[in-house]
Amino acid sequence: MKKLFLLILILASNLFAQGWNDIVTTEIEEPVETDIFTNSSGIHILIRTSSEGDIVYYNLNSEGDVVKTVTFETIGYFPNIIGSNNIIYAIYKTGNNIRVRYSTDNGESWFYDVQDRPTTANYCNGVDAVYQEGLSGGVHLVWATKDGGASGFETYYYRLNTSNQWVEGKNVTDDDAAQYGGNPSVAVSPNRVHVSFNTDPTTNNYGLGDVKTRDKYNGNWETPQLVVPAPNEQKSLDERLLVRDGYLYLFYNREHPGTYPNDLVYKRRSVGGTSWSDFPPLESETLYQFEDAFEITKTTNDNIHILYKKTMGSPIGWAYAYKYYDGTNWITPDPHILDYNSVGLRQIGLSSVSNDLFCTWVKSGTPYLHYRQWDDIPLAPTGLTITEDANHHPRLNWNVSPEPDRNIYKIYR
Repeated sequence: MKKLFLLILILASNLFAQGWNDIVTTEIEEPVETDIFTNSSGIHILIRTSSEGDIVYYNLNSEGDVVKTVTFETIGYFPNIIGSNNIIYAIYKTGNNIRVRYSTDNGESWFYDVQDRPTTANYCNGVDAVYQEGLSGGVHLVWATKDGGASGFETYYYRLNTSNQWVEGKNVTDDDAAQYGGNPSVAVSPNRVHVSFNTDPTTNNYGLGDVKTRDKYNGNWETPQLVVPAPNEQKSLDERLLVRDGYLYLFYNREHPGTYPNDLVYKRRSVGGTSWSDFPPLESETLYQFEDAFEITKTTNDNIHILYKKTMGSPIGWAYAYKYYDGTNWITPDPHILDYNSVGLRQIGLSSVSNDLFCTWVKSGTPYLHYRQWDDIPLAPTGLTITEDANHHPRLNWNVSPEPDRNIYKIYR
């Protein structure tokens, strides 16, 4: 009888449909910068408002309804929100500090006891953070300020450990006196921290530069690697790092010579390697030619997903498009356009839980954030155990689902 219950429980997951839910217009108004993180308690969004520059946190349920909101700051920049099912970090820059707020009850209450991480007073062009579980993890933080004068930006790294102490500080661009770079991205793999930076020295959102990566391996910083440009290759506007199946991926917004829009391109290497492989562009002459043109995430099945801003030509204009990588091929599903936007483009967000996707964007002509979910087949419950109750009946126990739209599992006999 116990075996029968187990078989029915696992097969039941195959009875669910999958697909894109309808677009929801949320009550989140005027986001000019947005970051999104999702766990079992819902969709967590941190924004900077366009009118006042406030840093505001929102918790949405899977239907897109606002459950809770908290204003952390009246003037702030570069919102990041990261975490796990047990802890959420809201990170942003205010004045000459990087500030961290965290919650251990899924946004119901917040702690304010993390010491600010000071920066210089110079212009900042990027803050990025990633969360890693375990004693050697915590928050891996990078930011860049224009401390090189006319020569460019310096990128800095710190780790906020599990005791909420800032440790292991490093100027990532200190390999030689002529090395500069900003607009950083950060990712982690076992025993490694990966940081990318762009050598563009300007303070606009369309400047182009070379791209380098630098790894911290077992506590030691290795020599930077030049990734873009290779010989006869164009420069990059904006980058994102992601680790998948033993490889480090660098996605970037590549200049298209003599024209625009740009190209969406990626390279990869083994996490501990130095040789970068080239691949055909994912988009050619169709990618939005300014920063924040795309976002990436990885799902439990190891697929890589990209949400990006794409030109559709006249008279349609621009669109929010989607494609994914299944480990062998890049797949452009039908439909792959999530929404149209005829005039301009603004902030996008993308996160995942299990194999579900959670997307946000803003359309011109409306101040409100739009939300859409890819609702995949739910995963079988984890931590499954079978015990016997006092009446000698089988009792099934499992962990809470990480998906915010999955509150119960029904058992059929």
